[in-house]
Amino acid sequence: MMQDQIWEEVKNHIPPKLFRLNELALQHGHRVLGLPPYHCEYNPIEMVWSECKRHYDARIGSIQPVTHSAVLSLWNEALHKVTSLYAVL
Repeated sequence: MMQDQIWEEVKNHIPPKLFRLNELALQHGHRVLGLPPYHCEYNPIEMVWSECKRHYDARIGSIQPVTHSAVLSLWNEALHKVTSLYAVL
């Protein structure tokens, strides 16, 4: 057999992945629609996360000294900025 034939045979014997959350949602009459990861066209959280990282990266160099509380404060600032930015839209 060729590799693609073997792989097709293997796929026929592998049970599909079952996710507990999907099963729970189905029991309550809902269906979970999975979105492709890392595609901001289909998953808006990727745009929000990108904006947070951009804000954080632009300001982390100006923090002296870099402490746990300073970094946490900067992330909170980035999240607040993005939340208020997207709340307007």
